[in-house]
Amino acid sequence: MAALAQLPQEVWLLVLSFLEPKDRAHIRASCQFFRRLADHPCLWRKHTVLLKEGRSFNRGLWRTLRRRRPGAIVIQKATIRALESMSTQLPWLASLTIEHPTPCVAGLGSGSPRPRMGQAVQMVCVFASIFDI
Repeated sequence: MAALAQLPQEVWLLVLSFLEPKDRAHIRASCQFFRRLADHPCLWRKHTVLLKEGRSFNRGLWRTLRRRRPGAIVIQKATIRALESMSTQLPWLASLTIEHPTPCVAGLGSGSPRPRMGQAVQMVCVFASIFDI
């Protein structure tokens, strides 16, 4: 491992940039050195992260998302509490898509009609402007 660490970080980031996210996850699991490199923001900036359930988020997920800093998140089900957590944990986030908003989340838009269940809602905003933090 010491020989691998002698290569500059930029070289490793270039190599990792050619891998699919699934393959990066496998390499990330091998050691702490690759975990740090695989989570580098330059590898995730152009990716969209899919989160399946807003209630199942834990500290490890927030920590990983903060390290990776993805450009967009698609969340399949969201609660107000999950959105509030995103606003504090991921302040740089520019785009959030909620695929199945709960009734109270669907009403967050500024005077827009409430979407029907199953209809995607695109929210492009700074979270601090939605929630009083």
